[in-house]
Amino acid sequence: MKTIKLVSKRQKRLADLLRSTSGTIRVEDAVRVFAVKRAQANKILANWHHQGVLRRVSHGLYVPARPTDLGQVQVLEDPWILVPE
Repeated sequence: MKTIKLVSKRQKRLADLLRSTSGTIRVEDAVRVFAVKRAQANKILANWHHQGVLRRVSHGLYVPARPTDLGQVQVLEDPWILVPE
């Protein structure tokens, strides 16, 4: 049986991070969940902020972007991945 990959690595990492927090995301949360150094966690969160996945509300504090904030940003890397071959 062929397994279909429905979630990208980025989406899985984001989901893991969101499950481990109570709505707000601190750099320390990313350090703990991803087991990386603080500088790497900062880069990950900053990249997600620039991609529109997270909103930065304060220094080192992020919240998930609301669906209306995403605008024209494509949420799925490949929207056709949900359609089986």
